[in-house]
Amino acid sequence: MNMPNNSISGILQNLYFSSFSNLRKINLSNKSLYGTLPANIFNLLKLSYLDLGYNDFSGMIPPEIGFLKNLEYLLIDHTRFSGFLPQELGMLESLLMLRVQATNLTGTICASIGLFLSRNTLIGSIHTPFGNLTSLESLYLHTNLLSGPVPWEIWSLTHLMDVDLRINSLAGEIPGSIGDSGNLLFLSLCGNRLSGSIPSSIGNLTKLNTLYLCENRFYGPIPSSFGNLKSLADMRLFSNKLNGSLPVELENITNWKIKITCLKMSNSNLFGSIPFEIGNASYLQLLDLSSNHFSGKIPRSLDSLKLLFELDCSDNELSGDIPSQLGMLSALSKLNLAENHLSGIILEHIGHLVQLLGLNLSKNMLKENIPSNFRSLRFLQNMDLSQNMLNGEIPWQLG
Repeated sequence: MNMPNNSISGILQNLYFSSFSNLRKINLSNKSLYGTLPANIFNLLKLSYLDLGYNDFSGMIPPEIGFLKNLEYLLIDHTRFSGFLPQELGMLESLLMLRVQATNLTGTICASIGLFLSRNTLIGSIHTPFGNLTSLESLYLHTNLLSGPVPWEIWSLTHLMDVDLRINSLAGEIPGSIGDSGNLLFLSLCGNRLSGSIPSSIGNLTKLNTLYLCENRFYGPIPSSFGNLKSLADMRLFSNKLNGSLPVELENITNWKIKITCLKMSNSNLFGSIPFEIGNASYLQLLDLSSNHFSGKIPRSLDSLKLLFELDCSDNELSGDIPSQLGMLSALSKLNLAENHLSGIILEHIGHLVQLLGLNLSKNMLKENIPSNFRSLRFLQNMDLSQNMLNGEIPWQLG
């Protein structure tokens, strides 16, 4: 039964679903349907797909939903369902996708966990058991008010590929058993209150493409095992309480078929020098190491990052001159080296970065003139060269 574009509207109470005992798919999305769900819809024991999204259904989700043992896809997003998620959802052992964002649901989340329970007003802790949902592939619970620890049972779901728990109030440590989730492709735990050290077992997740652990309370060094993440394309660890230097093993992730494109490690209490090997990450598009304690010189090897469009090394303890090699980064649109101990002159090579939208070299020890070829920066919107030791006139083209 697929009627997404028909003119059906009203309530479903007068539709006798029991007459369609062999029905396997119902798609009633984006209609003008309202009211509560009729009880006889839960007699369709062969049903594998149910989409009621983008309607005005109201009331609670009936516990009889647990009768649909063959259900793989349950889509009830953008409706007016309210009350608690029934625990009986945890009985749907065949469930692959549960999409429940943008509703009026409240309360705690029990075993009824699936895909897209995001952007509700779900509160409380994530309860167990998860063991029944052995077919689950994606777990999206982001942007709620969940608290307490992340249940260790999540990491025992061997088919799980996507986990998004960002923007909640989850606390506690990540167990080492996370390394058993060998099929994980996407992991986002940003914006919580998670603490402890980052488990080295994450390095076992060799299929992982995206890793977001930012804006938590993790401490300790970045595990050297991260060098084993051969599929990693995007890693964001910023705004934690990490310490130590960037492990040289991160060089390994630049030598695999899927290349890393984003490294965000700002505000993480990291120190030491920026490794020369970072220049091997030739697919890198965004590099943010700001607000740390990196020292030494800016690596000349950055000239190999031909796809880089944002480089932010501000608020560190970098010294020496600005390497002329940065002028070879033709795709660069944002360059921020402010609040360091950089010295010497501003080379004309910066004027070769014709795609620049933002340039910040403030609060350093740069001297002499502003290069006249800055007039070539015709897309420049913001430039800050203040609190240096510059002299001479401002090129009239910048006026």
